[in-house]
Amino acid sequence: MAVDPHYVELAVDTMIARYASQMQAELTIVEGENSLTAGDLTPPLKTLDHFAPNDNASPLLQIYDDAGIGVVNQRGGHWEIPVAVVLSYASLADLSVAARFVRRYVTAMLRVVIKDPTLGGAVMQAAFNDAEALRTIGDSSTTRLHYALGFAVQLHEAEA
Repeated sequence: MAVDPHYVELAVDTMIARYASQMQAELTIVEGENSLTAGDLTPPLKTLDHFAPNDNASPLLQIYDDAGIGVVNQRGGHWEIPVAVVLSYASLADLSVAARFVRRYVTAMLRVVIKDPTLGGAVMQAAFNDAEALRTIGDSSTTRLHYALGFAVQLHEAEA
């Protein structure tokens, strides 16, 4: 059964709003825990609501609906929307330094949702369900590191 696009947009928009309001605070906490200087983990240059493989902004967050939309409980009207939160980071020559940056950044990204899985009471739950990492060579031989977190955002029809 297909989901009304309204539910998809609500799930994505709610995740974007949560990252906009909480990401900087989580980056600051991770910096402190890792004895980094304030500002070492720079906030996202952009946050997009779609997949943009050719956008060179760095760090770049892309938050969008992933494939496989389905009904969790048709009688109860609970909809589950798969949402991807993807970090894209352009590294300099030292890939080891870039990998450490990405690991710390992803820690903050995950905490944004884990600390409040209802996203401020806007959804039933945003449950972390998977992660994927990859590296690509972009323009000018820059290595881009990508890390995707997958969440299942559960909404009730009444929330829409």
